[in-house]
Amino acid sequence: MDSEWVTPILLVTKKIEITLEEIQNDAYENARIYKEKTKSLHDRMLTRKEFHVGDNPFLSFTFETFS
Repeated sequence: MDSEWVTPILLVTKKIEITLEEIQNDAYENARIYKEKTKSLHDRMLTRKEFHVGDNPFLSFTFETFS
């Protein structure tokens, strides 16, 4: 009687493991795609700045914070 239940339970357990694995792989893939798109958007928003001798660029920190 016990052997009748062993095989179906193992099959169900393996099926659940496979679906969980697929869900995890999909999540990793979606995270990778999101990261690539976010990085691309961020990189497009950056602008190249040129500084010349004598320019006084605004710095977002003060030297007092390093003392």
